[in-house]
Amino acid sequence: MNLLLVTAGERGRDGRVRIGGRRLKHLREVLRIEVGDTLRVGELHGRLGLGTVEALTAEAATLRISLTEAPPPPLAVTLVLALPRPKMLRRILRAIAELGVKELHLINSARVEKSFWHSPLLEHSNLEAALLDGLEQARDTANGAPTPAFATLCRGHPARPVQRPPRVPGRAPGANALPCGAGLPRPADYRPRRRVYPL
Repeated sequence: MNLLLVTAGERGRDGRVRIGGRRLKHLREVLRIEVGDTLRVGELHGRLGLGTVEALTAEAATLRISLTEAPPPPLAVTLVLALPRPKMLRRILRAIAELGVKELHLINSARVEKSFWHSPLLEHSNLEAALLDGLEQARDTANGAPTPAFATLCRGHPARPVQRPPRVPGRAPGANALPCGAGLPRPADYRPRRRVYPL
C-alpha cells in the first residue's frame, strides 16, 4: 500500500479520519506506524496529501489529513476486453488501475465461457476492491470501473471474424485490432456485422 485511500464520507469537518479493518491491519503490521508518523493519503475521486497519526489503538487509527495535490492524469486509453477467467480478471483490474486506465468495457465473445459471467468477482463490491488495490499501489485516487451496460449489450452475441483492416502506413505490424476468434474458419451462415478499425 503506497497510498492510504479514504472516502469523502470518512473525512470529518475537522479533517480527521478514523481507519479500521483491512487498512488498519496493513498500517500496523506492514507499515508499523506509530503516533506522530506521517503517511501518504488520498480521497477516492479526490485529491492527494498527507496524514498524521494522532491516535492508534487495536480497533482504529485516527489521522488528521491535508489534501493539497491533484491526482495523476488518466491514461488516454479505453480498454475493450473479452471477459477472461475470473482469476486473470482480478489481476487485470489491478494492473489497469495501476497504469491509469479509467474506462474498461467487458464484452462477450465466441471463446468466453458462459460461467464467467456468473463469477462473484463481477459483483460491484468485488470489482471495486480489485481496482482499489491497484490505485493504492499507483498512488492514484481517480477510480474507473467496468461498464456493465456494454457487457449486457454484448452478452450472448459472440464476436464474428472480420476481414483484417488495411494496415495504416507507419504503424507497427500487429497494431490493427481484431475481435476474439478472428482468423478461425467462418460458419456457413456468416454475415459481417461489425468491423474493428485500428486505434
